[in-house]
Amino acid sequence: MENSSSEQYMKLMETVSKALRSVFNNSEKYYDVKVSDAKFYNNEGLVQVKAILCLIVKADDVYIEDVFTAKVKSGKLDETFLVKIDSAEFEAIDVGFEDWKAKEGECTKCNEGGGGEIVIEGTCTPKKNCKGLKNTKMSKDCVEYCSAVAATITVSFFILALGILLSFSFQ
Repeated sequence: MENSSSEQYMKLMETVSKALRSVFNNSEKYYDVKVSDAKFYNNEGLVQVKAILCLIVKADDVYIEDVFTAKVKSGKLDETFLVKIDSAEFEAIDVGFEDWKAKEGECTKCNEGGGGEIVIEGTCTPKKNCKGLKNTKMSKDCVEYCSAVAATITVSFFILALGILLSFSFQ
């Protein structure tokens, strides 16, 4: 929908704003909830909405992404606004994460040969905008985030290469 001054856009924006504000209406954890820059797209007969949500998070134990995703999984943002389950997409704007490292104790999964995913943690910048954002994600790359595993693989490869070299030199 192109015309942000049209009556239809204004009604949709009001409905979306009300529904999104209702997701984050817990005054103990958030405040100053504002929705801006909403864009509406026709996607297979459904209306897809991309909107920027601005809110201030007061609580230390809440993640905006988790609250939003859980609400979308319920199929409703509020009592009247139905949504497609598992259609939630979340992207934090104007922040970044760097210096990713394996979370304490996660490298033991790699060392024990269990494989699978490990939890890694990053540092959020700028720090003042990070409250309410997850600084963890999953990774299958033990070698990159667990230096002891990388050293073990390197030493094992060196021993294997040395063993092969020695066996060729005695023939």
